[in-house]
Amino acid sequence: AVVSTQSTGYERAPIVAQCFVYGESLKSCLVGVVVPDESALAAMSPPVTVAEFIAKPDSAGLVLQNMQSIGQKELKSFEHVRHVTLVEEAFTVENSLMTPTMKKRRDAIAAVYRDVLSEMLSNQA
Repeated sequence: AVVSTQSTGYERAPIVAQCFVYGESLKSCLVGVVVPDESALAAMSPPVTVAEFIAKPDSAGLVLQNMQSIGQKELKSFEHVRHVTLVEEAFTVENSLMTPTMKKRRDAIAAVYRDVLSEMLSNQA
């Protein structure tokens, strides 16, 4: 599996707190696991929690749209994320998804979300 590093560009989207971008060499697209930004959701009208936001059926599309607007300015077309899954739990040192120097543990994140990533990639075929 190939793990992409475009995450930091997508984290500039106001609604994205953390993002993990993933792709495989035999697949033609990238997918992402996104932790929505709590403060951006609190500023929405009406304010919502991360859990409430994730439960809404159109939320992933809204986040993807935000990310794509950033991606169109900064990334090549083959680097664009095509599908995202929203998750509530942030990537932290405590859950072993970040290093003490605050870098994402890409292998650990890919392992935790393996089923979700595989499903997104197979749906994009």
